[in-house]
Amino acid sequence: FCVATSAAKLGFAVVAVVSSAAHGNLPAPSVRLMTECGVWVIAEAAFYFVFGLGLGALTGSRAYSIGILLAWRLIIARIIAAISFLGVFREIVPDVHFARLVPNGVSDTLREGPKVGVSLTAAIAVLLIWVAVWFGLGAWRTITRDA
Repeated sequence: FCVATSAAKLGFAVVAVVSSAAHGNLPAPSVRLMTECGVWVIAEAAFYFVFGLGLGALTGSRAYSIGILLAWRLIIARIIAAISFLGVFREIVPDVHFARLVPNGVSDTLREGPKVGVSLTAAIAVLLIWVAVWFGLGAWRTITRDA
């Protein structure tokens, strides 16, 4: 977990320094905006770390876990979020909730896919449920594997 968040922090620090120093004719980003973006990046990295950890414990294979996680993150979640026929069921996809949590100063740039109306409370609650489920599944599989 520390490695994942440390890499995210380091990457974000580099981007923050470069965007402050080399903004050119554009206005420099505020400290508040950079802080909000940093918290958002670390939250998403930590979320997918727990997701991957639980998935890895559940499958018992690094290769399958990486493949499933990449397929989910890059393809499947976006397809599910884009299918308007699913209606309210699109709100179970974590990417929809992370899109809701994007800081306002960069929301037009970072929002991907369709806009699904989600309240802030619902976004946080659904993400916490995902974390609890994957953490619980991983812990359960680890306990039962040792028995």
